[in-house]
Amino acid sequence: MSAAGWVMAAVILLTIAAVAFLVWSMVRSIHNERTGERSVWREFGLGILLMTLFFAAWLGQAVAQWQEAMTLNFTRQRQLAHKLLDQMMARKWGRIINLTGKSEPEGLNGASAAKAAMHSWAKGLSREVGKHGITVNCIPPGRILSEQILRNYTPEYRKWQSEHEMPVGEYGQPEDIANLVCFLASPKARYITGAVIPVDGGLRRYQF
Repeated sequence: MSAAGWVMAAVILLTIAAVAFLVWSMVRSIHNERTGERSVWREFGLGILLMTLFFAAWLGQAVAQWQEAMTLNFTRQRQLAHKLLDQMMARKWGRIINLTGKSEPEGLNGASAAKAAMHSWAKGLSREVGKHGITVNCIPPGRILSEQILRNYTPEYRKWQSEHEMPVGEYGQPEDIANLVCFLASPKARYITGAVIPVDGGLRRYQF
């Protein structure tokens, strides 16, 4: 069973346990009212039940979010590439260029983990298919001006970030990505494979 399967099984077991505890506590509560004993349900039951159900719901939501991030940022690209590999190998030529994202996490999230998985997968694949004339590379873009960037970042923030965090002093243009893609797709890039090449104006701080 996969890790996600084990987590979902845990969620189901926690929910069953919570319901069983609810039933047991209610029965005990009725018994204690008759005998005059303190009721475990009245003292602790509701709090424990709510905490258990909350944890189960949170765990299930977290699993779904991570699965979505992995599917969007890793699984689909990998599946598409493997569908095309046979044709590339038959022609003894191919270019796989993945537009990914930074794997330098600022916190815990599924997207960064998925992009790191993409970089690792691409490196491994490049070692398998290089002898067939196929190269595999990744491009993690930085702050490239787009509708999403303009929507998510105010002009004031873009100005501040350009001045304080970007060595080149400005956000990138779509052409900056296109230029590298065209080069990597050309015969002139035949000896570049398994690489992660950021196009970010020096925004990232890691050296490898």
